[in-house]
Amino acid sequence: NYQGISMYSHVPLLNQVFQLPCGRQIGVAEAGDPAGIPVLEFYPMGSSRWMIALSEIPPGVRVISMDRPGIGLSTLPNHESISPMQSASDVCNILDQMGIDKVHIL
Repeated sequence: NYQGISMYSHVPLLNQVFQLPCGRQIGVAEAGDPAGIPVLEFYPMGSSRWMIALSEIPPGVRVISMDRPGIGLSTLPNHESISPMQSASDVCNILDQMGIDKVHIL
């Protein structure tokens, strides 16, 4: 139950699910200023977009976090693993869907 995490968050979260061309889905959370500088925050393997709820977000920053495949709202591929190139392609596809052409990475 992820609802309990929201009680620890001091920032409102926007949760979305994006569909990839291959049919998989990726869960994405956003926090901070929607018009701010986009920062893509990656967490260790096994982590989910909910880690963003515990982040300190400075004014003027839009933080975006994605679930890893098979975690949270993200689905697993038909095969066992995803290559680093496929992961990068997935991130680019989602950023395109969000209308983001440049992003800082944390």
